[in-house]
Amino acid sequence: MDASHSWKRISRFNSNSRHINNRPLLTIPRWYETEAEYPKTVTHRIIGITSQGFITKGDANEDPDQWIVKKEDVIGKVVAVIPYMGYLGYFVRTPIGFAILIIMPAIILIILEIREIIKKPKLEGGSVFAKPHPQQI
Repeated sequence: MDASHSWKRISRFNSNSRHINNRPLLTIPRWYETEAEYPKTVTHRIIGITSQGFITKGDANEDPDQWIVKKEDVIGKVVAVIPYMGYLGYFVRTPIGFAILIIMPAIILIILEIREIIKKPKLEGGSVFAKPHPQQI
């Protein structure tokens, strides 16, 4: 995931290819954009190729990026996108998100299983706490 908050499936990218079809989206280290050593990535589209690397541009940007991405710095090519799925990942990392999306469903499953365990003997004509009939032993 990157700054667009979309989930992206990344595949390997042949950066040695001289011909690039359909101006693919590349995932690159974010320090190209911020000049900081962040472990995050950014996804930009190839709009040109030079001998030094790729000229890229963010889809939401009017102008091309001011840097050239070296071929060896390309992490991969985007092959699938689920918009806004990244927000779910960020939400799960918060305490309230973890409680709602992980703990609450687990509690509901436990309660449903306990109800099934209690129901089973009643359906067979007995009680959960009743002593077994001597003929059943």
